[in-house]
Formats: sequence, C-alpha cells, structure tokens
Amino acid sequence: MNNTVFITGGNRGIGLELCKKFALDYNFKVYMGCRDINKAKEAIKSLGTPSNIIPIEIDVEFEDSIAKAYQEYLKTKDKDEQLYIFINNAAAQLDWIPCQSHIKTLEIPIDLLDKIYRINVFSSILTTRYFLNSFENGARIVNVTSGSGEFWHPDAEKDFQIGYATTKSALMMVTKKLSGAVRDKNIYVNCVCPGWCKTSMGGELATGTALDGANSIIQACFLNNENPPTGKYFRYGARIPIDIYYPSANEYEKLKNNFEIIKKNVDKLVWWIPVKKWRDNFRNKMLNTDQNM
Repeated sequence: MNNTVFITGGNRGIGLELCKKFALDYNFKVYMGCRDINKAKEAIKSLGTPSNIIPIEIDVEFEDSIAKAYQEYLKTKDKDEQLYIFINNAAAQLDWIPCQSHIKTLEIPIDLLDKIYRINVFSSILTTRYFLNSFENGARIVNVTSGSGEFWHPDAEKDFQIGYATTKSALMMVTKKLSGAVRDKNIYVNCVCPGWCKTSMGGELATGTALDGANSIIQACFLNNENPPTGKYFRYGARIPIDIYYPSANEYEKLKNNFEIIKKNVDKLVWWIPVKKWRDNFRNKMLNTDQNM
C-alpha cells in the first residue's frame, strides 16, 4: 500500500485537519488541494511546514482546473507512486449561512444553483475520471456529503438550503454510481457525513469541531480492509441507510399475505379484552397499520 492521499479543500477547516492528521499522525504523503496555491502554502506553514504535505492548485468548480491539477500531480509524484485515498472534501454552501441568512427555494438564481452543483456533485465525477489511472489496487475514494442531504432530516421540508441539501443528496447517488463504475478496478467508493462542525461553513453554533469532522472522514477511509464496503454512506464509522426499498408486484403480494396472517394472529390475542374500544386500540398498536400498509 502506498501511503498517499489527495484532499481537496485542504487549506482550512476540516480539510486542514485531515491534512494534519494524515501527514503528522499517519505519516502519509499528503497532496493538499486548494484553489489558491499561496493559501495552501500558508496552511502548510501553520502546521510547521512538514515535508510530506505538497500543495496543488485545484478549483473543483472547473474541469480545466481539475485536469491541470492532475497533470501537476503526475509531475510531482514519485515514479512508482499511486494514490491510496482520494477525499473529495471541497464544497460550497452558497445559499445558506447558519443562523444568519438563506435563499428561499423559489428565489435561488439558477446560475448559483448550477455553481453549487458543479462544486458539490460534478467535481467528484471529474476528479475520479481524471485521477482514475493513478489509483492503486484497493484504493478508496471518499466523498464528503452531509446529513442535510438525508430525506428524513428535520430541515428537509423547510424553505431553505435547496442548493446545498439537494447536492448532498445527489452526491450519495453519485457515490453509488461511481462505485459501480470502478468496481472492476478494485476501487472502493463511499460517502461520509462529518457531522455538524464549527467551521466557516458550519457556523459557531455547531456541536462538533473540525477535528471531529476529520475523524469521521478518516474512519470512512479505512473501513474493513479485508472486505471493504462500497457505495455506502457513513457517519463516525457507522453505516447510515440511504437505500429506499420498493418491492416488486410479486414481493408486495407476499408482504400483503404475511400481513393478513399477522392480523389473524393479533385477533386471537385480543379476544379476551372486554371493552371494544380498548380491544381496537390494542389491535391498532400491535399492527401499526399506517406503517405496515
């Protein structure tokens, strides 16, 4: 295994903590991706200028910048070096500032929505496309998504975050599609929520730190080396379900028949309850009718 990692958005917040952990704690060779090469160099200096962190300019909003970053990586890397981990960490939350302001769903400019999608979604497809031949056997691609993209999130039906939330939902499906695209190359692709962290993006009211977020991402980089998962979604090492199962017609009939059998058994249980109202309440609680059918 080549101990090499490429991290986009690596000059601040969670990205900087990732670079620090991989370089100083795990002794990885770290490629710090950043839109401004000078800011990357300043960030590396803040860590004590470790020699195993290499800055590379990359603006994931634009395909030509991703292509140039790949060429720069090829020029910089050692002869037989290959990437073991690629973390798509760079993201934009341009339609919502925590506890300050937000753009309503029907008022967001489409150009802005397009920009958010290019940064948060399309970039993961493009970085995989360009860097694919430089991944080693068994490599990991980790896409940083967010709980905001979960359909059951408490803010899902609120009139804000149409850009950020939907891109993070889309990134979950992109992760599954990418996992299928590179499966024959023995590359594993997963997505991870870092949690709500105190960063320029997360705001001061967040419950976690940038280091907490970095640790959640790192856990997703080293999942089960013997039989790694792929196309899955994690938070702090725990898998979060994102698959919605819709049964086929035949399977639905089987479920319906099973439910009828359950109903008959419940009827046998409740016969002894003397008051009809109590009996019906008990039956409804046992069957949980609204959720089962």
